[in-house]
Amino acid sequence: MVARGPASPPERSGGNRTRLSRTSAKAGLFTESVIRETFRLAAQHGAINLGQGYPDFPCPQEIKDAACAAILADDNQYPMTFGTPALRAAIAEKTARTYPGWTIDPDTELCVTCGATEALVAVAFALLDPGDEVVLFEPWYENYQPDAILAGAVPRTVRMRAPDWTFDEAELRAAFGPRTKAVFLCHPNNPTGKVYSAEELALVGELCQRWDAVLVVDSIYEHIHYLGPGGYQPPALVPGLEDRTITVNALSKTYAVTGWRVGWTVAPPDLTAAIRKVHDFLTIAAPAPMQAGGVAALGLPDGYYADLAARYLERRDLLCSALEDIGFDLRRPDGSYYVLCDMAPLDPEGDGVAFARRLITEVGVSCVPAVSFWRPENVAAGRSMIRFAFPKRPETLNAAVDRLKSLKWQFNDTIEGMDASSVIRYICEEFDHVVAVENEGDTFFTYDPSGRPPEGAWQPFATVVTSDRHDRVSKLERPGAYRLNIGLRKATYTGLFGAPPRERDEDWVLDTGFDYATEDRLMPHPHYGSQYWVCIVNPSEAGFEEVRPLLAEAYAFAVRKAER
Repeated sequence: MVARGPASPPERSGGNRTRLSRTSAKAGLFTESVIRETFRLAAQHGAINLGQGYPDFPCPQEIKDAACAAILADDNQYPMTFGTPALRAAIAEKTARTYPGWTIDPDTELCVTCGATEALVAVAFALLDPGDEVVLFEPWYENYQPDAILAGAVPRTVRMRAPDWTFDEAELRAAFGPRTKAVFLCHPNNPTGKVYSAEELALVGELCQRWDAVLVVDSIYEHIHYLGPGGYQPPALVPGLEDRTITVNALSKTYAVTGWRVGWTVAPPDLTAAIRKVHDFLTIAAPAPMQAGGVAALGLPDGYYADLAARYLERRDLLCSALEDIGFDLRRPDGSYYVLCDMAPLDPEGDGVAFARRLITEVGVSCVPAVSFWRPENVAAGRSMIRFAFPKRPETLNAAVDRLKSLKWQFNDTIEGMDASSVIRYICEEFDHVVAVENEGDTFFTYDPSGRPPEGAWQPFATVVTSDRHDRVSKLERPGAYRLNIGLRKATYTGLFGAPPRERDEDWVLDTGFDYATEDRLMPHPHYGSQYWVCIVNPSEAGFEEVRPLLAEAYAFAVRKAER
């Protein structure tokens, strides 16, 4: 979300009458969500969505069962405005179990909302008056600034700086003053993945006490961090913050139910009373059946949360390893399920917005341009940054990585490894009596003890193609690109890929589920996979080592056929 200048002055219509704008000045101070816009663009182009942070795997079955049971039991009407007693009791019990020493009164210190997003709006309206100041850490989750603006408050930003996203103590102290009413903190942080240290939280606590400010903590990623037990400290337990912290949370991320829209706030009674009043007139109540599902979610055993963090660590490392290999500059996040990347090493123009659009429309993977996480005057810091989300199944991430690998050749011509001439030379020198036939830049290899080029119809055992004249699916028009094709025995092929494919598209390309432009990956041949041929585009040295035994097998099979 990018802030803009003040709304335009009233327009003059006929005569001397002034036509007033039909929208508010506040609505003109920010744009719609860049994240949601990216979601629509990704859907339009069939891109793999690593932009918006929603899981593509199912939530726990017992949660779904509980929500369905509530629907079937006709629990479908308005519940108590600020949350069902059962859900509020479950939140209080789970919090006490997870964080010893944190005791919540479910009757006076909890308000259930329609997701964390509504909770943040309700908090902003309950706390802030026009002219109040709000301290925000930048880069931020894009909702915080519009929430402050809609409440009439003035944002005071504190810059966090790469690579470890630390902030300057003097800058933070300077952001506080007599009009400071609140501090918004996302912990663990979206989009940076930062988990605030005990020392940083203590400093925030000191300043909140000094200036009588309230700390609003967006803790929706509390269980998604990679620092081990005790790595996440709830600010509500920091000395001095116990009676001035509003904690915002939700079912969405921890339990993989982002569409349910059930969140809550935990705050001292006086603050909770104000939040409940605002919430009542915003949405009345969160959906009753989903609150029943929430009771089941919060009752899951402690092992669920350890397993959740472990599985997200695997996803983080899968995606980050691939992004690093491709050439992105990044710091692996300590928390949340996002990674903020600098794309400038791949594209010196450093335009993250244009790069993100290109990823969606040409590569088929979506991300979020990160400029919306900075104020306009600081946008240079985020101009070349993009954000990927990894709450996806491993197969989804692997499919996205396959597509993203094409960036290596789009911006770096080709990956390091064996070029076409090296492969041709290897085949001719490694195997006896190989005849290499060159035709319009492509090379076909056959076996013939005579050493003469074959006449009439003949079958190569391998080929190296360097152009798109046979097909365009491997995008061989880029400089230095080529595809090594190898004919295998049926048993070898099926051992690698199973039964050969038969379905073809209108261009006679086999539907194998592979992206044939992917570099350095062994795949069925786009046309001759049905005849047990495989291929690899621009193999690295390691990739070529993988296919050397296949070349030897193809050569040996050609020898046997010639000697029959």
